[in-house]
Amino acid sequence: MSETSASPIFCLICRAIVIRSFTWTSLKGNVEQNKCILDGNKDCSFDFKLF
Repeated sequence: MSETSASPIFCLICRAIVIRSFTWTSLKGNVEQNKCILDGNKDCSFDFKLF
């Protein structure tokens, strides 16, 4: 939480890394973000779907 208050770009970088992980690992699937600290939530949440 302290990182996002200092720099909101932290959340954007985190999300990009999580999403790109499918490309980097050649996993079949996708990821969707459910919650984000930037939207006022206490934490971030992602759904990973593997095919």
